[in-house]
Amino acid sequence: GSEMCKETDEAIKNIHTYKWLVLTSANGVKAFFARLGYAGLDARALAGVKIAAIGCGTAKALQSCGVKADLVPCTYKAEELAEALAPQLEKGDKVLIPRAKEAREVLPETLRRLGAEADVIPPKKLRQYAKTQQNLWKRCKIYSVGAERNNTRRKYLSNRIGYGCGNYGQK
Repeated sequence: GSEMCKETDEAIKNIHTYKWLVLTSANGVKAFFARLGYAGLDARALAGVKIAAIGCGTAKALQSCGVKADLVPCTYKAEELAEALAPQLEKGDKVLIPRAKEAREVLPETLRRLGAEADVIPPKKLRQYAKTQQNLWKRCKIYSVGAERNNTRRKYLSNRIGYGCGNYGQK
């Protein structure tokens, strides 16, 4: 419920306190950036935070948001990511992992054993927010057929609801 959303917003608001952000899917990237925009932030909030992307699709989605991953493990396994992160972590480092709570606990547990603080935030609420924006966008397309250009509609809506990676509107 709202507790889950509060936890997510709190983590995003304090993103600068994390050493690593671990993104596990392209949808997770979109949802994370949508929520970042909702918080009135953009990619600049990630300055100083290292980013790991699991897989090429996740790395590409991240790049489309103007952010390059610092670490992209060769395989999609949590064990390999934990292994790749291990030498770069110090005791007490904070790692943020926006992903499903039901996912295997291998990554957060391994990071905790290494002395890091691993915070898992569920992307469910992130996805709901992104979906709401997409629905608004679809409605905007339907009702603004008379607009001169598709870009005009997209820009108008981007400024109103912060849809997508690149354009964060005002709340």
